[in-house]
Amino acid sequence: MIYISKKSGQDFKILNLADVQMGKNEWEPTHKFRQIFDTTLDELVSRVKPDLITMTGDQAWCGDSESLEELAKKLDTYGIPYALVWGNHDQDGGKEKLSQSEKVFFSHSLFRYESGPSELGYGNYVIGIKEGDKLVHALIMMDSHDHAHCYDSEGKEIFAWGTTPAWGKLYPEQIEWYKEQVKMLKEMGCPSSSIFMHIPCFAYHAAFDSAFAGDTTAISVADSYKAESWKQGYQDSFGVKYEGICSFPQEDGVFDAVVESDHTKHIIVGHDHKNCFSVVYKGVRLSFAMKTGAGCYWTPELNGGSVLTINESGAVFSHEIVDVSSLL
Repeated sequence: MIYISKKSGQDFKILNLADVQMGKNEWEPTHKFRQIFDTTLDELVSRVKPDLITMTGDQAWCGDSESLEELAKKLDTYGIPYALVWGNHDQDGGKEKLSQSEKVFFSHSLFRYESGPSELGYGNYVIGIKEGDKLVHALIMMDSHDHAHCYDSEGKEIFAWGTTPAWGKLYPEQIEWYKEQVKMLKEMGCPSSSIFMHIPCFAYHAAFDSAFAGDTTAISVADSYKAESWKQGYQDSFGVKYEGICSFPQEDGVFDAVVESDHTKHIIVGHDHKNCFSVVYKGVRLSFAMKTGAGCYWTPELNGGSVLTINESGAVFSHEIVDVSSLL
């Protein structure tokens, strides 16, 4: 486990970046995407003043070491520790390139990460937030992989893009590993935890369908914070769904394990660049992190980052939107 200290009596703030996903040419100082990213991140760090920066996957394209190096160098300028989970595009190039990606980040002293058990993938590890000798919260970082084979009731394979296998998910062995980590955390007196991964678990579909009231394409981000946008019992939800939820297309067992654990209160994912909803479903807040920057595809009004604030009452999730319209 990696430990990071929280100052006594003060909030501990985690700033999450999602799907930066810029190619090496886009990291050139004169490129518009680089300018948008730098402006966004500078504003987020200035506004949030985080104690830790996390990234929920798709840091670059297919193990692009040059882009990852530029990202790490940018993060280093803030003097703040940073950690990550890998996304599907980080893994497109296979294990060798992903190992190279790890090496890029490991060469930077502010990077906080463990590869974890090799049979579970890359980057399954726990970050413990300590206040003095007390463990007050834990971040369970998990590898949701890239793709997984999935079949319908007739035995036909379900595809993500019509030609590639369905989106990835947590392996059954990872779910067992998660249960072991929760058991350990409880024994250590840690009161709660949050899961960070890239691809949403299947429960995100039911959570949104249970909570949202209205037209998903017509609602604005501002209106999503109004109680009338959500069904009775879900008025503490916020955020929008402007595209389909890109999860593994069948029940994956993840959410049942989380609910049963009675410990994890947040699941935070990336992957869907035009979704940023956050819904408490069966006692667990399921959230899409806000996309950071213009890499790959984006919606400018959904640009920014997300914040997990850990205090004496638990953990609170929120979004920070950064207006970059002057750069478009």
